[in-house]
Amino acid sequence: MKILFAVNCISGGASNVIQILSMYYQKQGHKVDLLLYDGIDVPSRYDLSKVNIIELPKLMPVHKMNSYSRIYNQIKSVRKFLRNEQPDIIISFLDNINTLTCFAGLNLDIPIIVSERNNTLMLRPKFPWDFLRKVAYKRADLLVVQCSIFAEFYKGIFKEKTTIIPNPIVDPNIKHEVKQHNGINLVTAGRLVDQKNFAWLIKVTSKIIERIPETHLTIYGRGSKEKELRDLIEEMGLQKNVTLAGYTTNVHEKIAQSDIYVMSSIQEGFPNSLCEAMAVGLPVVALKCHDGLTDIITHEENGYLVDLDNEDLFIETIIQLAQDNNKRKKIGENARRVAERYSENNIYKLWSMAIDKVMKGRNLN
Repeated sequence: MKILFAVNCISGGASNVIQILSMYYQKQGHKVDLLLYDGIDVPSRYDLSKVNIIELPKLMPVHKMNSYSRIYNQIKSVRKFLRNEQPDIIISFLDNINTLTCFAGLNLDIPIIVSERNNTLMLRPKFPWDFLRKVAYKRADLLVVQCSIFAEFYKGIFKEKTTIIPNPIVDPNIKHEVKQHNGINLVTAGRLVDQKNFAWLIKVTSKIIERIPETHLTIYGRGSKEKELRDLIEEMGLQKNVTLAGYTTNVHEKIAQSDIYVMSSIQEGFPNSLCEAMAVGLPVVALKCHDGLTDIITHEENGYLVDLDNEDLFIETIIQLAQDNNKRKKIGENARRVAERYSENNIYKLWSMAIDKVMKGRNLN
């Protein structure tokens, strides 16, 4: 089978998952193409040497374009690629990418699976993307969401052709060891954007420092808010306590060196970095930005979920964990089981079932 995966770029949680899927299906003997709408932005964490990577900007006109002409040329270029290459199936990630891919595939007899990677109930694209997505998804053969509650978006009009597939958690082959030391090392990872709420987390860290002066927060990731966050760190005099560590291809090893993973997001889909931290055995403290997180975290058993408006409890939970090595060890050991539940093999089976369902449906028609 010839499979085309489509996503925006290399960095980010959605891109990580689609790269893992690309490698898996290539190893299963399929011909795999990976279409990047924005091209390669960072080195990959994975070995993509046997996956054919297509950078869409290299297929498009080189002249300067406004946003509308860019969208037109993206659809036109992808459509031309689809006609030339004739993949057996397309699997697209991320709402706007899904929309463009569906329009590019109009009237072409190629099945399309689109995958939403965020909280569909709370995060909707801005106009006109929201309207265009609703139209485009009528072209999709199957929709994938990461938590059961997300299938209700657009009042459930696509629910009959929606399936739930969580993200795969790669076995990290590394285990966090609880260390006895003064202070506490907090860690988090994600794009430096408003959704991740890192400015709030930095301010919260300053309050933790008042009680545990040796506290340090490391944030892995890159994004549009980097300068703003650096300015905030300097303004608050936290240069020795907060580090913006940039993008890393070795996330498991980096995260495992810390003591507690903290998630401050005000919106998430299926949080990759959180699960990666749990897989290495880190205790996690997360804001409960949606009820779907209870699929991953059982409160006070393998981690902690704190309501979005309860900053005091978020701080107190971190401090209690910082002061109790045995509790951190117990919670961390329980957290590691998430890697078993969402193992790559289990998730691959779900994706293969989804692909088979679409292909059989097409053959019946």
